[in-house]
Amino acid sequence: MIMDEEKLKKVKEIDEKKTEEAIKASKRMTPEKKKSIYRFVIVLFAVFVVSVIMVMLYQQSVQETLLERPSSTVTFFSHRDEGTTVYVEIAATGSEHAKGLMNRSYLPPDQGMLFIFQDEIVRDFWMWNTLIPLDMIFVSADKEIVYIRDGAQPCLTNSCPHYSSMYPAKYVVEVNAGYCKQNQVYEGQYIEVNV
Repeated sequence: MIMDEEKLKKVKEIDEKKTEEAIKASKRMTPEKKKSIYRFVIVLFAVFVVSVIMVMLYQQSVQETLLERPSSTVTFFSHRDEGTTVYVEIAATGSEHAKGLMNRSYLPPDQGMLFIFQDEIVRDFWMWNTLIPLDMIFVSADKEIVYIRDGAQPCLTNSCPHYSSMYPAKYVVEVNAGYCKQNQVYEGQYIEVNV
């Protein structure tokens, strides 16, 4: 009987050892698990590298935009102040009028675009393929602001709303949405253009 108990004890010990070894073996990494983790780490690293490159390219394009500040300016004057000035790109030809600020994802706060036309008529603008909201400032031939359309929203479809000057305009200045309110630019004020 004692012999049987000792045998039983040894068998239990052997079973416990085998069970522990089986558990340890199941926790060990198989080649498939290693490959799977390796692939995951590589994909994660690649996503990180691509993200860093994209951020660097974006920052570079923003810096280039800031460095290439136009030399032309428009200054908005009220009767009480010295004026607020924006640096503007000039759109004077039909193709420049048509392109405007299309496909731009960023416009520095102190910049905009000045559209110059040959005649003074009621103007009709739209925001097709324009990616940023804008204030549109319609200006007469004698350089008086006749109408402001603030906060015109981007439009990526062919059925974009049209914004009319309401009154004859020879110039249109486009700036970031909110510029007019922030800088107290109102209808009835005058502009000065330095090209």
